[in-house]
Amino acid sequence: MPEVPEYIDCMKQLKLRLQHIDQLINFTSGEHSAFALESAASQLRKILEIIAFSSIAPCRWLYEKIRFEYDKSDYRDDWNARSILLTMDKIKPDFYPNPFKYSTGLVAERDGKRGRVISPIKNEDYLTRKRFEKLYTRVGKFLHADNPWRADKGLAHFRNDLPKIIAHIKQLLNYHFVQIKSDNSLKLWMVQMGTYDQNPQMLIAEAIDESAS
Repeated sequence: MPEVPEYIDCMKQLKLRLQHIDQLINFTSGEHSAFALESAASQLRKILEIIAFSSIAPCRWLYEKIRFEYDKSDYRDDWNARSILLTMDKIKPDFYPNPFKYSTGLVAERDGKRGRVISPIKNEDYLTRKRFEKLYTRVGKFLHADNPWRADKGLAHFRNDLPKIIAHIKQLLNYHFVQIKSDNSLKLWMVQMGTYDQNPQMLIAEAIDESAS
C-alpha cells in the first residue's frame, strides 16, 4: 500500500528546512558568513535526502524487498541519497517528482464536470535529476572542516548560487506529481506545497484501463 502519510511528512520536514535556509540567507555576508553558508549546505543535503526518502513511499514494500535481496540490508538504515535513487531506478524509473503548472484559461470537461488543465514544466528551470546529483556532491564538501592543505571549496560561488538553488527546489516541488503504475491503472499523487504557514496538500487521481477488465 503506498504510504501517503509518510510522503506528506517528508514534504513538511522539507518545507521547514527550506524556511530555515531562507532565514540563513540574511547572514551569508559579513564576518561569520561561512558558518551560515555551511549550515545552509547541511540543510540542503538533508533536503536532498528527504526527496530521496519520499520517493520510496509510493513503493516502499518493493524497495524493502530489493534492498534485502541485494545484500540482506534493512532499508530503514539507508541514508545515502545517491544510492537510494539508484535503487529506485531499478524499481520505478519514473519515480522522480514531476513539476507541473496549471494552464491559464484552460478547462477540461468530462461527464458534465469541469476541471483545470495541468501541464508539465518543460523548461528545466527546476531541480532536475541531473542537478540533484551535482548538488548532492557539491554540498557534501561543506559538511566537514576545511583541510588547510586543500584548495578552496568554492564557498563564495556557493553563496552566489544559493538563491538560484533554492528557487530550483521550490520550482520542482511547489506543484508536483508522482506516478504510481499498476497493471491496469495509473495513479497520480498531485501535491501542492503551499506557503510556509500551510501544510502540503495531496490530491490522488486515478485513471483506469477499462479494456483490461
